[in-house]
Amino acid sequence: MCDYHALEQKQRAVEKSQTVQLKEKGIIAEASQEMVQNLTSHCNVPVARINSVIQTVSQGLGITITDSIDKHSVSHITVKGQVAFEIQLVSEIHEADSKMSYLCIIHFIIKNTDLTISGDDTMDKHLNYELKHSMILTPIYSSNLNAPAMNTMPCQQFFGINAAIDHKSETQLQGWKDLIKRMYKVYNKSPLGQRKPLNSLEFPQFVTGMNTDHAEDQKKLIQLFKIWKAACKCEMHREEALLSASLTELIPLLVEETEQNIANAGGHTAWEALPPDEHEWHEVATYWCLCMRVGKDKLDTMTPKE
Repeated sequence: MCDYHALEQKQRAVEKSQTVQLKEKGIIAEASQEMVQNLTSHCNVPVARINSVIQTVSQGLGITITDSIDKHSVSHITVKGQVAFEIQLVSEIHEADSKMSYLCIIHFIIKNTDLTISGDDTMDKHLNYELKHSMILTPIYSSNLNAPAMNTMPCQQFFGINAAIDHKSETQLQGWKDLIKRMYKVYNKSPLGQRKPLNSLEFPQFVTGMNTDHAEDQKKLIQLFKIWKAACKCEMHREEALLSASLTELIPLLVEETEQNIANAGGHTAWEALPPDEHEWHEVATYWCLCMRVGKDKLDTMTPKE
């Protein structure tokens, strides 16, 4: 009887080893999610075909999969991976000890720099597309506790592809602005960002150089980037001035700016009727107006040497 049951147990163990579940208690397992991300990003498998590819490969290996993943779940997993990547990228940019340089390159080779960013544009069926890459020194993530914590290695990162209305220099710069603003917003909403928030205005300050081809739009882009970098630096100083100001200075200015917002909207009734996103937009505009006013006052009180 013992021998008989041992054979049964062995058979059940073999069958169990050849059966795989993609989900655990109805939730897609982390290993399954990582497999889906690799199939979409590295193997270029379309979202709608992920499940059929997994089933086909498992059958070829003699493995039975008892459940499946629909295309909606694949889409969510892909977005989750993109969000995690952006959070990690923003963190790594700020962990590079500010030894960073910027290169916007078209048909150029990147080397011997701590951070480089490259961009190129293409057109498909009369639609403009902008592609963005970076080469950055990233930490070596090791499970070895005895390994040096801050060892780095150059790593190529893909910032993504976005559509653009035209190929103008202003549009190219706005594409970088929108990308950086979104990435920092995602980061600051994450648990890591809640513990250690970062300011998107710091990103241009890491930029120490641009290298482009000879096209006139790229030459203009360099000048526009310089202006943006200087403007971000001024805004950072204004923020510092606002944070160092006393409440007795800020409250009258805040009341004045808020009343101006209400007046521009057409009164209290019209102000209350505005949607939440417009309220937020006006509040952000009020914040920057306060930064400019307080910053200008602080600047006027400084000596020429300061």
